[in-house]
Amino acid sequence: MNKALSVTTTTLLLLLIANVFIDVVLRYAFNNSS
Repeated sequence: MNKALSVTTTTLLLLLIANVFIDVVLRYAFNNSS
């Protein structure tokens, strides 16, 4: 149970970090193009 919870938490954190990273990259790309 504890291991599954840990894996779920890690996955959610990775998804959150990826989401923020993509958002920053997109903003940078849009700012650069205009």
